[in-house]
Parts: sequence; structure tokens; C-alpha cells
Amino acid sequence: MNTWVLYIIIAIVLVVAELVYFRVADKYNLVEKQKENGHISTTTRRGGGVIFLLSIVIWGLMMLLLGNEILDYIPFLCGLLLVAGISFVEEFRSVPESVRVAIHFVAMGLMFLGMGIVYWNLWWKLLIALILFVGVMNVVNAMDGINGITAGYSFAVLLPLFLLNNQLDEPFMLDSLLGVSILGVVVFGFYNFRPGGKAKAFAGSVGSVGIAFIMLFALGKLVIKTGDVTWLAFLLVYGVDGCLTIIHQIIKRKGIGRAHRKHAYQLMANELEMNHVVVSVIYMTIQLIISLVMIYLIPDTLEAHWTYVIVVALVLSVAYILFMKKYYYLYEVYLLRQKQNTSEMKITKALFNRLTEQAQSSPRLRASYDLRNTARDQSQRMLNAIEPGSVVPIHRHQKTSETVVCLRGRLVEEFYDELDQRCVETIELSPNGPVVALNIPAGQWHTVHALESGTVIMEVKDGRYEAIKQKLVYTNGHYELMKN
Repeated sequence: MNTWVLYIIIAIVLVVAELVYFRVADKYNLVEKQKENGHISTTTRRGGGVIFLLSIVIWGLMMLLLGNEILDYIPFLCGLLLVAGISFVEEFRSVPESVRVAIHFVAMGLMFLGMGIVYWNLWWKLLIALILFVGVMNVVNAMDGINGITAGYSFAVLLPLFLLNNQLDEPFMLDSLLGVSILGVVVFGFYNFRPGGKAKAFAGSVGSVGIAFIMLFALGKLVIKTGDVTWLAFLLVYGVDGCLTIIHQIIKRKGIGRAHRKHAYQLMANELEMNHVVVSVIYMTIQLIISLVMIYLIPDTLEAHWTYVIVVALVLSVAYILFMKKYYYLYEVYLLRQKQNTSEMKITKALFNRLTEQAQSSPRLRASYDLRNTARDQSQRMLNAIEPGSVVPIHRHQKTSETVVCLRGRLVEEFYDELDQRCVETIELSPNGPVVALNIPAGQWHTVHALESGTVIMEVKDGRYEAIKQKLVYTNGHYELMKN
């Protein structure tokens, strides 16, 4: 069968497989709901990177159906099934750390067996390689944090490997395996390589760990075939970011296994608020340029390769350090805000007293306290201290309902009819009374009056803050509709 026909068939199968997985993820609630303007706009499935594992399984089945020999790749396939399988299980339930690490080491052992490098007289070299490969796999997993970065970076690693495999006199592995791996990345990227909040699927651990295993196997085969370890430069961008971030963690006396968002790409996406796809393209492009220059422009000698890798690593390291020196303080500001938010999580009587004092000294006899984390929150949540005599215009919210909870004191909600322009109902609220809270429908004219000093209510509405646009005003013995 023609190779390109095989690729087309596998690509179609992979698209169908990903769509089937979406159904499975929806059924078992492996989803995250993305909201926009208070409404769910996108459903994103976790674990969509299972397509990387499926692409290799489908490749293996196709090879067997076509009568091709893949016996040498069986240990690799078993290792991939183990390492991606345990990560997929973690999408459903927690797995003990000891079990996960043990499976990772067994899977790496199978990978080495597939590479043909399991020689017990060289056990110390195998141990070093084992620790290095498990470390790299975990770095790749840690770097999976924004839309597109895993798909984009994997493409930047696999494409040069594919090109180099075709350029060498003796390929280091079956060309079709690399081609199908790229197909899996492209199919996943179609659903993931999108601006923030629009991705249809996240890679999850099953994806990031699985693709890392595939890339490490290909790079290991290349290093063994050429005897040149500098080809690991195909992972140089992740390597510099991951290693320097770990060093930074150690300097800051933070546990290197503790969750954080200190990677350069995280600062770019979170603190600098850069588009996820833009950040992913930056990482992908830099790595692609480094790899292609090494293949096509650098002389194919160990001395030239080592010189190039060292120079590039130094340039990337300096760039990382300068970037962190300029922008890392934003992360510390974020931590400080998180600490402040944590300290302000408690709604206490002391807070009520402070708000009441502010309301009593205010000409409007009201004082509010914003409960949102940032001004970008897609909802309104606030405490409102209202004193007797405070005049709240008769108003309505046309796009959202409003929930009012009386936390302290006593108040009355008045509801008005728009046609008759008169009060049609009053409801008293108090923490100890029969009615503690109300849900006011969208479009309902209403106002509120405090009956006791020290009254505090909580108001919750959908959408960002909008000033009152219309109000009913009592004039010449009746109410008139007026616009602000």
C-alpha cells in the first residue's frame, strides 16, 4: 500500500477515534466548562491526548495487517501502553505516587529493551539513562499547561526527527511510526491549538506523558544509531525552561514536586496575559529553528554539534534569566494577592461592623464590599450595608436575575408593576425570619429599604457590572419611567 494512502486512512481513523473519545469524556464527566459572559460557551474534554497512544496502536495494527515486521517495536508498544495507561486511569481516580513511579520505570525499561541497550554489565549507564528519561518525561508533563503548547512543541520535535530519518543513509527507525505520530499530534492540535477558553480538548497526563514517551524513544534510537548525544537538542527549549525552573525552585527553597506556575510560558500566559496560541507558537518556532539549523546548517561532526548545542543552551539560559529578572515579580504579586484573597475569604461580623460604620458616614447611607477576585470576573458578588433612610431607586435588571440574602438586620423588598407603576408586593427579609433570601427575576422592578440599623445583605447577579439604566421615579403623585 502506498505510504500516503496509509497516512490518509490512519488520519481519518484518528479523527473518528477522537470524536468517539469526546463522547466517552462527556458520558463520564471528564470535562471542564468554560464560561463567557456568565454562560457556558465551550466544553473542553480532559485526556484528549489519548489520541497519541491510539495513533501508535493503530499504526501497529496496520503494520500487522500489511504483513510488516514490527517485532522489535513490541517492547516499546508495551511500555507506551503502561505509561499512558496509568495516566489515563488517573483521569478517573487517584493513583498512589509509588505505583505511578514504579510503572514509569518499568515502561522505561521496556523502552530500553526495544532500543537494544539492556546490558547488565553497563547497569550504571542504564540507571543514569533511566533517571534522565523519567525526568524528561515529567518535564514535558509539567510543561503542559496552556492550549496548544503540547501539540505545537511535539510537532516541533517530531517533524525534524522525521526529516532527519529520511536524510540519513540508514534510518534510525521506521519512517511510518514517526509519520503516524505527527498525524496524531496534528489531529489533536486541531481540537486543542486554539485561543484560551476555546479548546475542545486538553492533552491531560495521558497525552503529555504518552507523547513524551514516543519522542524519547525516537531520540534514543537516533542517539544510539549515530552515537551522538547532542541530538537531545531537539528538546532544548523545554530542557532549559524545565531545568532552570527546578533550580529556581531549589533556590527559593520550594519543593520541586510542588505545583507552581513559574515556568516562563506560564508567566507569559498568566501574568503578561498573552494569548495561549501565541505563547505556544513562540515555543514551537524557537525549537523548530534550533532543530532545523542543527540538521541543515551545522556541520555533521561532534565538535560542531557540541559547540552549537552549548552556545544555544547559553543563549536560551540568558534569555530565560533576563525574562525572569524582568517579570518574575508579577508572579510574586500574584502569590501575594492569593494570600490576601485567602485572608479575605471569611465573611465575619467584624466585616459587617466595618461596612455599617462606612454606611452610617456615607451621604447615601450605604456601603458595598466587592467579593470578586478580579474585575474580569463574569459575575457580580457583593456585600451591601444599608441603613434606614437610604434611598435605592426603583430599578430592574433586564438581562439577569438577582439573588438577595439578608445576612444581618432586617429589610423589606418592594416589587413594582411596570404598567400600573405601583407597588404590588412587599417581602420582609431577616436572618431569623421566615424569609432569609429572595431570587428576583430578570426584568422585575424592585427596591429595598432597611428596617434596622446594621442591616447587611449579599447580592449576586450574572454578568459584569452595569449601571442602572432605567428607574421609576415618584413625581406629582405617581411613578414615571426615567432613563439615567
